[in-house]
Parts: sequence; structure tokens; C-alpha cells
Amino acid sequence: MGKNKLHLKRAQALAKKETLALRESIIQQLKTTALKPEQQNKLHSFQENNSVQMQKSRIDYKTENKIALTDFELKKTSKHQALIEIDQAENILNRTFEEEIEEEEIITEPEEPQPIVVVDEGKSTRVPLSVIQHPELEEPSENDFTRVSDYTEKAIQNNEYLLQFPQLPKPLPIEELKVDFQHIIANNDIFVISTSTGTGKSTQIPKYLLEYGYGHNRFGYKQNIIITEPRRIAAASCCDRVRQEIGSQFEDYVGYAVRGENLNPGAKVLFVTEGVLMQQLQTDFMLKNISVIVLDEAHERSQSMDIIIALLSRLVALRRKQFEEQFNTCLQKQMTPEQMEQTITTYPLKVILMSATLQNEDYFKNKKLFKQKPPVLELNQQMFPVAVHYESVQENDFLMKTVQKIQFVHENFGSGSILVFLSGQGEIRECISQLESYFNEPAKLSGPAIIQDEVEDELINQIVGETETVQPNIEEPQVYTEDQLHTVFIPNQFTQEQLDELKREYDEVETKKDKPEFVKKVYTPKILPLHGQLTIEEQQLIFKPIGENERLIIIATNVAESSLTIPAVKYVIDACRQKQKVQTNTGCRLAVQLCAESNLIQRTGRAGRVCVGHCFRLITPGQMISLDQQQKCEMLRLPVESVILNLLELGVRDIEHFPFPTHPGVDRLMLALENLYGLNCIVREGDFPKLTQFGSQVAKMPLDIKQSVIFAQGLDSQHILYFAMMAATYSVENLFQFGQEFTYPIKTKHGDFIDRLFTFGAYITFDSKKRKSFCQQNGLRQDAFNEMEKVLQTLARKYQIEDKPGKPSQQAITELKQAVMQTCIKNIGFLVDQKYQIAPINLFDFEKNLDETLRKNHILDDAKINKFSYYYKANLQPKCIIYFSTDVLITKIEDNQVASVFMNDIQEIKQEDLLSLAEYSPFITTSAPLQSRYSNNLQAKVTCYYDNLHQRTHVGETWVSYPGRTFANDNPSITQLEYARAFTVSLLKGDIIKPLQQFSSQVQNSIKINFNKGLISKNTAIDELSNFFIQKGVRSAKDIKNGVREQIHKFKDLLGKCYMTGFEQVWNEVVKGM
Repeated sequence: MGKNKLHLKRAQALAKKETLALRESIIQQLKTTALKPEQQNKLHSFQENNSVQMQKSRIDYKTENKIALTDFELKKTSKHQALIEIDQAENILNRTFEEEIEEEEIITEPEEPQPIVVVDEGKSTRVPLSVIQHPELEEPSENDFTRVSDYTEKAIQNNEYLLQFPQLPKPLPIEELKVDFQHIIANNDIFVISTSTGTGKSTQIPKYLLEYGYGHNRFGYKQNIIITEPRRIAAASCCDRVRQEIGSQFEDYVGYAVRGENLNPGAKVLFVTEGVLMQQLQTDFMLKNISVIVLDEAHERSQSMDIIIALLSRLVALRRKQFEEQFNTCLQKQMTPEQMEQTITTYPLKVILMSATLQNEDYFKNKKLFKQKPPVLELNQQMFPVAVHYESVQENDFLMKTVQKIQFVHENFGSGSILVFLSGQGEIRECISQLESYFNEPAKLSGPAIIQDEVEDELINQIVGETETVQPNIEEPQVYTEDQLHTVFIPNQFTQEQLDELKREYDEVETKKDKPEFVKKVYTPKILPLHGQLTIEEQQLIFKPIGENERLIIIATNVAESSLTIPAVKYVIDACRQKQKVQTNTGCRLAVQLCAESNLIQRTGRAGRVCVGHCFRLITPGQMISLDQQQKCEMLRLPVESVILNLLELGVRDIEHFPFPTHPGVDRLMLALENLYGLNCIVREGDFPKLTQFGSQVAKMPLDIKQSVIFAQGLDSQHILYFAMMAATYSVENLFQFGQEFTYPIKTKHGDFIDRLFTFGAYITFDSKKRKSFCQQNGLRQDAFNEMEKVLQTLARKYQIEDKPGKPSQQAITELKQAVMQTCIKNIGFLVDQKYQIAPINLFDFEKNLDETLRKNHILDDAKINKFSYYYKANLQPKCIIYFSTDVLITKIEDNQVASVFMNDIQEIKQEDLLSLAEYSPFITTSAPLQSRYSNNLQAKVTCYYDNLHQRTHVGETWVSYPGRTFANDNPSITQLEYARAFTVSLLKGDIIKPLQQFSSQVQNSIKINFNKGLISKNTAIDELSNFFIQKGVRSAKDIKNGVREQIHKFKDLLGKCYMTGFEQVWNEVVKGM
């Protein structure tokens, strides 16, 4: 390349780069600086001429008016020095640049084929396999973003797309990142915002997006904004807060949509739960009506969040690639921005991951997700020191200890709100009840503990569907030092005065608390609950101002840990427990477990927002050391059946190699696939599973797997309402109040499943007053029934079901029982020696710290009916039952651990009822064929066994498709031949063509065979004819008509002397009539 041409090319490239950079810098300046209208007009006029003089004039104008210069303009001020440096290195640069240009002209990268998106008849976009399985879609270049920003600048037309919202009385910490946020979103499709809880990111980021034109009038990003929250309470609360802050003029821009509820669902900014976004992905994988997705609380690592991030990592690259191709075409045609918007069908997608911690490296270092680590916008919020206090001995009754600690803090410490963390709603209700009793009558506080564990009968009384997991016993010193019991959580910035204040506060309390002359200031307690089942109005009570002599005491679940920020908290009392779903052999259950260390740190931080604070952890220092650093993600903790169904519904076939942020493990995937085969949700197709029509229906439902399977079985039934009600009743695990011993009040003698259904049916027919008394009289949780009703209403709307039930007919009850049996096929119990034999349970799945006796006998395969069952109350022990779930209790009796298993929600079945599932269930195994017959299809009579127990159990005999699933799986190499043999026998017997029955006995004698045997032993005549049928592809009656003359000759050859007069005539007449 000649030297003049080289200089020309360099000059053109630099000019273009400077022009684009200049335009972008002006846009940034206009968006980030609060300018007067005349200043905006003046700066905008500088765009018309990009000469050096005009650039200098703009810089001088901004300097005189004290307007901040952009990075680009700052560089211009030292342009002279930069030119000198370029001249000094000219020889080297010329040579290097020329080599780079020549290299660029010679070496071109192969163009990657564009993935094809297939749209089915239901208008649901399927994910192309190349997008999901191969992460090598090109990352957008910096120039891509610059060119789009250039066209954004052309399209904004005097800044009309910018919105102005009222300023907050006191800026939130996240405000420090506002300018940086504007820059990072303009130059990246995926990035991370990492700030601690309470900085305001959940409410302010949506406002920043609207202010910058996203979601309404920004070129390329006019589609909606979606913000996901892990909990419904957070989605609704954040929506309400943002609507208040942006004012009545713009409040319709914001709404929320969660299961069973929505507000302004067509809003430009929509807060949703992760499940709602998953449903949108199933409907339209490209999400073309969405321009920005904000994934809040990504560090919580739910299964849905993991799937969403894996899918979006591919979708972002795909949409950018398709947009660039269309955008370049428009540029070549010299279209205006308005014309482009009429032509371009796919725009880029921005994804923002918001996390309270960056310790989850599975997201950020996973090369299968991102070829390069996404950029991180981080804010280290200034906090105050917090004194952390531990218990000197382990407390078995953490609820009672919590009540006592609240009393201690309230009566001995100064002003400030108290935030209490408990594990669930039941504990919250009991805690509030005891506090109210104490503040009225203090003697009541010292009553008996709630949980007693002396004998097994007392243990059974505690089973309410939610089981506390026994925590490991830590070997601890006899006495902890003061330094071990009282530590200080110190932030990055602190003062010695703050530390002295903490020590002085606690020393004063310890010194004076037991002295009669110590006069304590009395505050009037205002006690409020905070959990996920509260209404928006009930949640907002915690934000209302309180009197000078009042103290706010909030009793909360882990909702207060990250989803909501509570003002003016100085004291945190942490039971250090939480309820989590855990996987068992029967599915999932809620278990109370010690939190991870990262959770406790977040909770502690709640006490250091506005001043120094105190955190009281109701565990010992030894227990603290034993905690896991991070909470195990749901992908490793929960069943993955729903994950598999969602991926298959999206079009992903190779589940094992899907780019999970954390892979669930091949063994767990195989177990889940087996369960889905048993539920008839999938079938095998080559090396990969394939959704059945039934499985596709299940995947689309906004329910857990068991509830979805129950409901899906009723979609074609005239009794669909009762299937919806049955599914809704199991959307809530525990219906009874904490510590109460009741059975379902409506008893039908059809078992607990139907009693539960009738109880729910009664509730929804009552008025509000009757509902309350009904729940109080029968120990039922009204909030649980309200939640079930919301689920029913959601299903009723989606599937157009009349939701006013009458009494179910006997036919409806029979259908429901069959549906429950198919859903819970793994959960069968057979009565043996007064105990039920069930699928083996590994105690190590429930408790790691077993004593020597249980370590040797850690597999349990017998269980009892719990005391809440109709069958227990009626003193009935059916021979065969089906159950919904199990509870495992491990306790100490006389220094020895004792384990017991109890079955929840029982229904009696007959063993022969299981025969209806033999066709496809992997838990029903079948023998080799005993007999064969042809009735619409070739069938085999087989013996069936239930095979999910320690020993397989005989069930009975039935007819299945020949030769039976078990035989076919165990003998794949001979299945085709055995089928052909049985088909041949059925044909010769006259089962397929009835007029041939008149020759049956003569044929048997001729070829020396017994038609009543199952598997035919080697027989030359049968084998020859079978191979002939295999060759011709004959498997059914309709196949026989093809090649009739050739088949007749084959019969003649095979039957020889047995060929009877009239055989050919009968054969031809029959075939003619087919």
C-alpha cells in the first residue's frame, strides 16, 4: 500500500472515530447534566459543524459556564501534546499500521451461519439448538454500540425522550453510580450491579432507565422493561414504591404481574416474579417486546434464575447479531431513523444482573455462560460498626429464646427499631402471640417450651407438614471467652468513637440490668409481622412513622434479608434459621435449617444502616464456625424435573450439556428423567428425551411438577374444576396452624386427598366472616387457604374454568383418585407386620451428624401414618396406600438417636389399580409375555410388580403392548423378532383376520406349535414368516393388504401339506374387504 494512500486511510478512520465519539459525548452530556434550556440549545448547535474551531468554542463555552467537560473534550485540551507524540513515533506507527491493514485485508473470518428460529403452529418460538448448545456467537464490538448511539442521537429530536422525576428528599446511596450506570449500559449488553442491600438499586435503576429513554422513546430500546424479583411481596412492594416516587403524572408507566395478581400489566416497566418471565420465554423466546431485563437478587440462585441467565446469555448475542444485520442493511439504503423503525424487526436486548454479593462465581467465571466476564458496577456502601453477640450454650428451643431476647433488648437498650428473623409464618405468629401475652402478663412468658421431645408420641404431635431439621451437635468448649461471645462487625470506614459507643452501650446494660435501682426507660412496643403472604397494605405498615415513646418490633422471615429495606433498625435478633425446600425421595419438603454465613452477614448489615447497632445471633461461636459459607443453590438442592420440562418445552434436547451456571449433576438428571418417564411427561427418542403432548401441557403450567401433573390429567375432563382445586390445595404445603393437632374438618371416607379437596371447597363457598370462624374452629391457616384460592383463580382465568364448585360426583372423585395415583406412583406403601413398606429413605439426606446406631442403619424402608390422617383417627390400616409426602423425625431418647418416618395425606388403593400404569411407569415392571393377542394392536399378557421398594411386590396380571416395556428394555436386540413372531401367531390363530380361525387347530398340528404360549421357542415356519413380515414392514392388520399375492405363496411354502382347500379363497376375500 502506498504511503499517501495509507495516510489518507488513517485520516479517514480517525475523522470518523472522532465524529462518532463527539456525537456520543454530546449525548452523554445532555443526559447527565442538569442544564438550562438555553444552554442545551447552545450545546446542541455545536453539532451542526464539527470543525476544530467549533470544538474549541464548545469547550470554552462550557468552561465559562462551569459545565463539566466530557472525557473526549478533556482529551482535546491536550491535543497539541498528543500530536507531537504521534509525530515522534510516525515511522514506527506507519510501519505497524500498514502491516495491520494488509493483514486485515488478507485474513477474513468465516461468516457464522445465522441460527434459524422455528415458529410452531401455536406461535410459540422454539429455541434453535445452535443458540443454546454453542456459546460462540460473536460479542458485539465497541463500534456497534457507537453506531447505534449515533442513530439514537439523530432520533431523539431535542431531548424529548428524557423524563424528569421528582427528586427524593434524601438521595439514596445508589445515586453515586447514576452517571457510571448511564455509561455502562450504553456500551454493554450484559453487566452486573453489585451493591449491598438497602442502597436503593431495586427502585432507582428502573427510574434511571426511564429517564434515559429506555422502554418508551429511545431508538432501538422502545420496548418494555422487565424487572424480576424472587418474591411476590418484593415485586408488588417495589412497584408501589416506584409509582409513588415518579409521581402521578408517570405512575401508569409502572406495574407488576405475579401469580394471581397484577397491576397495570401493560406498563412500560413491569415488576414480575421469575416464573412469569419463564412463561414469557416459553411463549416467545426472542422476547421481542422487551428491550431491558433487570434480574434483581441474582445471588439467591433459584432454579428459574439459573435457567433464565443461561438462556439470556445466548439470546442477547442472537438479538444483537440479527439487529446488526438489519441495521447495516438500513445504513446501506440510507434510511432515516423513522424508516429504520418501520423496517427493523429485531432490536438489541440489555440484561442487568443485580446482586448483593459477587461471591457466586458460578455466574461470573463460567465460560459456558460468558466468554468474557461481564463488567461490574460496584458500590461499597458506608456502614456503621455492629456489635455481634452470641449465645454461650446451644439452644434447642430457638423460638422461646427469641422471645426472651426480644424482651431483653426492648427493656434494656435505648431507642431504635428491632428486626427479628425467624424461619416461617408459623413461628412468627407464635412469637407475636407470646410477646403480646408477656407485655400484658409477664408470667406467661416462662411457660412450657413449644417443642418437646421426650417420647415418640410427643414427636408425632409436632408433625404439621413442615419439619425442623435437627442441627449438628458441635463439640464446644465448656466456657467461651467474652471476646468470642461479643465481636464487632467493622465496615471499611469507621471511627474509634463509634466502637467506643458500641462497647459503652452493652457494658451499661450488663452492669445495670440486674440492679433494682436501675431505672429502665419504657417504650411502648409496636409489633408487626413481615412475610410473603401479607397484602401490600399490611406490608406498608412497617414504613409508617411511630411515636417518640414507641418502639417498632418487626418479626420477619428472610424476606427482610434482601427484598425489602426497613428504616431505622438498630437491633437485629437473628434466630439464624430459615425454611428451605429440600429434596427427598418423595419430592420436596420444607425444612428449618441453619442459615449460611453469607445470609447472617446480610442480616447483620440491617443494623448498621443509620447508626451503630447490635446483632444478637442465637447460636454459639462454635455453631457459627460450622456454617456453610454460601447457601447451596437450588439447582443442587431441589428436584430438577421442572427444569427439564421447561428446557424441553423451549426446544433444548441435550439437557446434559445445557450451559447451567451450576450443573445439577448427571445422576440427578437421570433420576429426574426416570420420574418424568413414569409420569408420562416424556418418551425416549433416539439419544434424547422428547416431550409428550401431556408433558408439554405440564410444562406450561404455573405450578410445581406434582400440582401440574394432577391438573393436566383433568384438562379433557368435564370435571376440570375439581382437578384445578386439587392442584391448588397442594400449592401450600401446610394447612394447619403451628402446634395444632387437627384433621381435615370435612370427612368423606375417600381418604385425605379428597377430604382436603372438600375442606377447600367448603372454605371458598363461605363469606368472609364464616371463613374466619371456620379456620379458627378447625386449626386451619386462613392465609394458606387465601393463597390456594389465588392459585385456583389463576388457573380459572387461564383455562376459562367456572370457579364456583358444587359437590363433586362419584365419577369426579374416581377420576381424581386415579390422577393422584398416577402423580404419586413413587409413593406407594404396602402393609407388612403393622408397618408400611415404602421406598427406602437415606437418613443422611436429612441429618449428616448421625450417632453410631443410625450410621449403621441409615436406610429406613418402613413408615407410619401420621396422626392428622383420617385413617389414623379411624384406626384403619389399608393393605395398600398412596401418600403425598413423608416427614422424617430424628431425636434423642436417653442419649440415643431415634428416627421415625410418617406419611402425609393418605389414600387407600387396591393393588390391581396399579395395573393401569403398567404401560409406561418405570416403577411397574413386567414379566416376559405369558400370552399374546391382537385387539386393535398386538398385546402381551404379563405379570406386574411394583418395583420401588426394597423388594419388588407382586401386583397382578394385565395386558400391555407387546412384548411389554420391561422385556423390550432388557432385550432390545430381539424385540423386533419377538414382535414379528407374536404377530405371526396372532395371524395364524385368526385373531387378526377372524375367518382364518377355522384353520387354527390344523395349522398348530402342521407346524407343531402351541398358540397359547407367550414367547415362541425356535420354530422354522414361524421364524421364516416372521422374517418375511420384518422385511416387508408388516406390523398391523392394515399392512397385510400390501403384497397379498406374495404372502399367499409364502403361506403355501410354509404350511406345505397343511394347506387346506378354501384357505386361499378365504384369504383373498378378506383382504379385498380391507
